[in-house]
Amino acid sequence: MPPRLMTLAICIGWIVTTGWLLHREVWPRWRADEPPPFTLYGADEVKSHQYFVNWRVYLDGKEFYHAHTSVQCVKDDIFELVANLNLKGEARDQVLGSQLHSLKSVYLVNHAGDLQQITSDIWFPNPTGQKSATPDVRFEALPRNDRLMQNSRRMVPNVRGRASEPLVPFKTEPKPFDTSVRGGCLNPLHPFSRLKGLREGQHWQTRLHNPLNEARSIEFQLAPAATGEYWWRVAKDTTALDWNDEHVVCLLVTYKGDDINIRIWVSTKDNKVLRQEADFSGEHWVMEREPD
Repeated sequence: MPPRLMTLAICIGWIVTTGWLLHREVWPRWRADEPPPFTLYGADEVKSHQYFVNWRVYLDGKEFYHAHTSVQCVKDDIFELVANLNLKGEARDQVLGSQLHSLKSVYLVNHAGDLQQITSDIWFPNPTGQKSATPDVRFEALPRNDRLMQNSRRMVPNVRGRASEPLVPFKTEPKPFDTSVRGGCLNPLHPFSRLKGLREGQHWQTRLHNPLNEARSIEFQLAPAATGEYWWRVAKDTTALDWNDEHVVCLLVTYKGDDINIRIWVSTKDNKVLRQEADFSGEHWVMEREPD
């Protein structure tokens, strides 16, 4: 029989090895349904300055748009995540009707990961080719405490259109939605700077917010935009992405639904979102990050 100290050392080694194995292989699977928090999308990079990222934006293979996203601490513990997507000057004669002219998407979040407010402004082309001061459609959602569900935080959406000045509410009654789960909701045309905390094989449920389709359904009486909660998944294996003349190892985050497909490439080196693709309404959107 080995000495007691050796027996104790063997037991401690076995416990440490088993704990490491459980932490690395088992625990991530138990936590697979937990989404990355909103604050880790980029707000943790900002203290007293504003952080910008520029994006090349392709619609059906043509670089019609340019976008930039930013993260800024606006007050105390509140961060503003903004995406501005605008039609490039040389493309204005080629984009008409229900195609997008400009979009401004704003998320307000706190550092704990709670979504505080959503605002999306949409502009469509007009005969002058210039963007009006007032958006054609505004989608906004504000929090409302639900007394019946103490742990639930519900966002109450409101849609307004430029039937007159100022914007007036449409005669619709959008359903409130729950944002008590971290991850809030995702706009396919609002890429985030970074996605931290991802793991191979991870999956989570979050709400899809597609303001362009929602605006089209109102302005042009098209089919109503799909809403609700959807499942996002991280591929079990990494993939290589050709970006900025480099082969970058990425995690691929995907959502495939009946009416929309979304793919997001996230660098395993620094958690930067390098590329975001979205297919909906017969259109193929690609947003590719420009080098910092």
